Amino acid sequence: MGIEQTGRRYPRPIRRIEAVLLDILVVFALLFVLMNIIAPLSIHGGIKAAIIVSILSLQDPLLVSVTGASIGHHLRGLRVEHADTGENLGLLRAVLRYAVKALLGWYSVVFLYVTKRHQTVHDKVAGSVVIFKRPELIAEEDILGERVIEDAGYIYPSAIRRVTVIIIYGFLTMVIVGIGHSVALSESCLYSDYCDTTERLVQVTLTLTWMVGLAWILILGWRGRLWGARRMKRNS
Repeated sequence: MGIEQTGRRYPRPIRRIEAVLLDILVVFALLFVLMNIIAPLSIHGGIKAAIIVSILSLQDPLLVSVTGASIGHHLRGLRVEHADTGENLGLLRAVLRYAVKALLGWYSVVFLYVTKRHQTVHDKVAGSVVIFKRPELIAEEDILGERVIEDAGYIYPSAIRRVTVIIIYGFLTMVIVGIGHSVALSESCLYSDYCDTTERLVQVTLTLTWMVGLAWILILGWRGRLWGARRMKRNS
């Protein structure tokens, strides 16, 4: 579908997640190297910290801007490019992309499942797409074309309405999880963090349930499947 229309070959989410995990390993390796190089220097501790944070924060945007990909992207055969021009991102766009990715974490990745060009939130904000560098070397089953987001047989609510409903559902989910914590956990666990093994397990279970639930809310809400912003079938 979209492969023939645009010529772009998009990777499956798992390949992008692998690239992110590789980039995380790169950050830890770079941190180890920088600590050993900078720690012995006779400068103020605050300056040392600023140097390390600056290098760690800028290495990804610089690589994306100059080479078209982070180290993780390169290792997984991916490229980051401007969605409209196909060129490398400018440095400011690359910095914005990285900042949003760092801020939202894994929740940004959820949008891979609901956007036409398989974009995360940080891709949408920066106007970027992630594609294969050499799609001819990739098995056809690992390649995605553009996704059909809105079924022509339905009328969809506006984006603002869908986002508003998603926020409301997310808030209600958070309230429900909060009530679950207050019911299932003792006061010492809630207020002093003195929790036994069972309470720790309950905390982890409720938190994971909330995270998975929020991801589903994002997906279903954007596809017009939540009450309050549901798609409507067109009259034939």
